[in-house]
Amino acid sequence: MNVISVSHLKKYYQVYEKESGFFGSVKSLFSRKYETVKAVDDVSFDIREGELDGFIGPNERGKQRH
Repeated sequence: MNVISVSHLKKYYQVYEKESGFFGSVKSLFSRKYETVKAVDDVSFDIREGELDGFIGPNERGKQRH
C-alpha cells in the first residue's frame, strides 16, 4: 500500500543576479535581474508505509533525475 505517491514533480524558483561592488548594490535597490533556477524536474516516486526515503544533492545546484 502506497502512503505517498508523487508523479512528474517540477519546482523552479527565481533568484536575482547580484552585481558586484557598491554601485551594483545601489542599482539593485531600483532594478533587479532575475534568473530562473530548476530545483527538480520530472521527479516521480512512491513511498510505502514504513519506508524512509531521501532526495539529496549539492546546495544551490538543481537536482535532476537522470
